[in-house]
Amino acid sequence: MEFLRIAQRLLDCEQLAYNEFSPDHFSSIHDPFIDTELSEVFVAHINQHPSIDYVKRTKTTKAVKISDFLTSHEWQRTDLYNEFFRKIQIRHQIAFMFSVMNIEIGFAANRERRDFSESDRFLLSMLAVHLSQAVHNTRAFEKVQARLHQVGDSAGAGGTIVIDSEGVIVFCSNNAASCISRFFGSTVTSRLPDDLHRWVRGLIDNPTSGSLTHHALHPLSIEGENSKLTIRFMPNHLLNEHTLVIEEEMRALPFSAFEKFGLTHREVEVLNWVTQGKTNPEIAIILGISVKTVGHHVEHIMSKLGVERRGGAALWAQQTLRSFRS
Repeated sequence: MEFLRIAQRLLDCEQLAYNEFSPDHFSSIHDPFIDTELSEVFVAHINQHPSIDYVKRTKTTKAVKISDFLTSHEWQRTDLYNEFFRKIQIRHQIAFMFSVMNIEIGFAANRERRDFSESDRFLLSMLAVHLSQAVHNTRAFEKVQARLHQVGDSAGAGGTIVIDSEGVIVFCSNNAASCISRFFGSTVTSRLPDDLHRWVRGLIDNPTSGSLTHHALHPLSIEGENSKLTIRFMPNHLLNEHTLVIEEEMRALPFSAFEKFGLTHREVEVLNWVTQGKTNPEIAIILGISVKTVGHHVEHIMSKLGVERRGGAALWAQQTLRSFRS
């Protein structure tokens, strides 16, 4: 990945690693490449890594060195060093970690000849801001794309808006326009609603690392009567075009709003998750039933509502719920 090559030049190191950890998953990218067998050795002894242990305990996102916690003699007595780092000819490491959607992401720079300096620590901390923001934005965008794919043209799914450096709208999806109109009470034309425009302008005019990191981790959230709208700012100052990724999360559908249409309690539960963009396998896991049973429920729901697509069922549910609330 390009980030590794840039970091390697700036930090003057022999090797770089990008790792993703979760309770049941581990993956890594090394430059230069490390074979799978050796990576498995690293995982087997990962509990001996002093930096990872410290980050997990303190939740810090700052860059840390192995030498912050162990002397060279102590480090070289560990199995992790002898079974992994010694074999790839690495003695010194500086790294940082952060969390994205229950996945721990770590980035490490490695050297053999000398330890990293405080200048290196400062530089890596600056790089950490941009990598953290890029990963958060990418995962958020992937999530929205997956949801849009599942619910088709459903107005509540979310969407995207692209604006230029002056805040003028370059592109606005139909779903995004519908969400903005309902939550801000104004039609999207060439300009965002005033409150949203001021929030975006503050991020465009003050692209500090602290501001961008804060809003990558803490997007704008607005509570509505039936749902919550989340707006994430994805900047691109190089192209002078910035993207707003919009998601709408519906609250659980009340059975009383749908019983007169002939839906059962279980069908309303399934419809609720369909409205939130869940796939049949995901709904099966949530409700503790088989995928085949979920499929039957979805078919019955669409038949009772007279729609041909699950996106149509989701849209119908949202409109019905708004009429029920009003």
